[in-house]
Amino acid sequence: MTIRYYLSFSLDPVKPREGEGDFNFFALGDGEINSTGGTVVRLDPGQKGSLDVCTSDTRYVSRLEVAELTPGTQLCVVNKANVGLIEIRALPDPNAASSYLTFDATIWRQAIRPDGTD
Repeated sequence: MTIRYYLSFSLDPVKPREGEGDFNFFALGDGEINSTGGTVVRLDPGQKGSLDVCTSDTRYVSRLEVAELTPGTQLCVVNKANVGLIEIRALPDPNAASSYLTFDATIWRQAIRPDGTD
């Protein structure tokens, strides 16, 4: 996904779009990841991401610098009723003409009920 693009977990198909949404990649500093109106948790190395982990871990951060990430880093993104597990595959190449972030995304739609029950 190129810089200044986002994923919206509720739109079908889930694909990069220009602007802000559930999972954002911005051009602040060396690049930044955040969520508009949601929460982001960076999982510990070796910690296996899952729906249960993503909905129970509360080590929220407002943003992450791309420089803090490595390939294999997993992020949980919770926004409204939807939950995303992002696994970083490749970081932007500082020598490339464009800045791209490569990742796998698993999305659980309507995984969180409005009343907070499972």
